[in-house]
Amino acid sequence: MKIKSSSILPHIFPIGMFFLWGICLLSVGLTLSACAGQASPPAAVSTAPAAEASSTPTTPIASTTPPPSPTPTEIPIALVDPKGATINFWHSLPLEQIDPLIEEFNKTNPWGITVKASQQSSNNELSEQISQRLLQKDAPQLALAFTDQAVRWDARNEVPDLNNFLSDPHWGWKEGESKDFLEQAWQYGIVNHKRLSLPALITGKFFFYNKSWAKEIGFEQPPASLEEFAQQICAANEFQKKDTKVENDYTGGWLANDDPIVTLGWFYAFGGNIVSESDINILRSVYRFDTEANEEAFFYLKELIDKNCIYVSTEFYGDEEFSNRRALVVSGSTVDLPYQQLAFEEIGSKDEWTMIPYPTHQKGQFVVPLQIPSFILLPAKPEQEVASWLFTTWMLSPSTQAKWASLSGYFPARNSARSLMDVYAEGHPQWKSGFDLLTYGKTEPKLPSWSSVHWALQDATTQLFRPYFTIERVPLTLQELDKTAQELIDMGR
Repeated sequence: MKIKSSSILPHIFPIGMFFLWGICLLSVGLTLSACAGQASPPAAVSTAPAAEASSTPTTPIASTTPPPSPTPTEIPIALVDPKGATINFWHSLPLEQIDPLIEEFNKTNPWGITVKASQQSSNNELSEQISQRLLQKDAPQLALAFTDQAVRWDARNEVPDLNNFLSDPHWGWKEGESKDFLEQAWQYGIVNHKRLSLPALITGKFFFYNKSWAKEIGFEQPPASLEEFAQQICAANEFQKKDTKVENDYTGGWLANDDPIVTLGWFYAFGGNIVSESDINILRSVYRFDTEANEEAFFYLKELIDKNCIYVSTEFYGDEEFSNRRALVVSGSTVDLPYQQLAFEEIGSKDEWTMIPYPTHQKGQFVVPLQIPSFILLPAKPEQEVASWLFTTWMLSPSTQAKWASLSGYFPARNSARSLMDVYAEGHPQWKSGFDLLTYGKTEPKLPSWSSVHWALQDATTQLFRPYFTIERVPLTLQELDKTAQELIDMGR
């Protein structure tokens, strides 16, 4: 089995923690389980990479707890001098995907700012460590994480409102620049009118689709609806049954994947959601798994499992299953692209494959569940907060975004960066096809409990794929998910 390099995606617990969660879920009543060229940096007046002062209201979340001292409002941001400041920046990316950029900034920025980066073993570890250090007033000044984590850190107004920086007359961004960002990614950082984060990179869950094999079994185009998706994966299974091998009779369709972001994509494909859109206060929002649309999604998957159109494998990764034509479709993200390409090369396969979105019942309408690693400022001295802001601004300039996306394999958050990546895109056709699908994107929940609740969702999906799971259990499964999610919230998870 190949060992994939560490990544910020998704919010991953170690395997041992997965089983521990299974035990915890049982204790709260869930019956489902057996137990994510460089632009010039801003100078004194007007050399900042252009960006807009967001129109989002800047009223912070009401809190009865006084903010920690010092706060950025003690001195007007425009008057803060960041020269010579040192900031600690935490992330969980592989070093080769970000260290060259940090080194470049440290050498070239005109303020003499020094960024000291610290790689955490996982995004989960990063989140837990920062939560503890905030209590001790010893947190880093900047983090690359997710907005649901920022909401947790901001429970006592710990996270600076980036609207104040965006609109600052000296260090802020130029009007209209937010339109250069993917809209879904830009909105992802806003919670209760407060901007907790800025999108750094983009990825999501797509389907890898074998175009060559599909044509051989009679399909010239990728599925454009849920009905066509079922038709194609079932036809792939029927194709496998035509030879004399009995062991491959259950293969051929979609390779089952219980990743919670993959399951979220299925809910989205059926018009479902797991959080009420009408909830205004995200801190008091509740999960709603038990809906007609989500039930329909699970019914759809279970029916395809019973027809052998969904292939359940013991392989953790689908690289070899896909390259060896044991699956017409597998789930994957930009992180998986180089490993999948290597799997084809190792067996000498010339099959043409691409990335496609989730189809829906409405032909030609699609959806892609997105994950948005984001920059989050944490409370610090005024000069450190401004220094963190200037580094963030530099990292979000179009040219740096293009370099970063090329190093990491993620998509840039800014559309203009894509125009600087034509050579990279031509050499990575699957990446290119995925970028073109981002307009279909829909982000994951921003609730602070999501990093815990999504493991309950994964557990439920795992049970759905088990041979003993019957279709009659679908409604009860979703009902129990609602109960478990609420109990996790009540436990402060």
